[in-house]
Amino acid sequence: MNTLETEIQEACAQAAHVDENLLAVELTDGRTILTPLARFPRLMYGTP
Repeated sequence: MNTLETEIQEACAQAAHVDENLLAVELTDGRTILTPLARFPRLMYGTP
């Protein structure tokens, strides 16, 4: 029986970008998480 060994890494943010509608967080493993800025009202209505 073969066992697939998977290395589990903690996701770490590398960069974050915000525009008028979207929050994007780039992770060190190459993934990008996108979410509507409306989920974060303090950011959405905050000043630059």
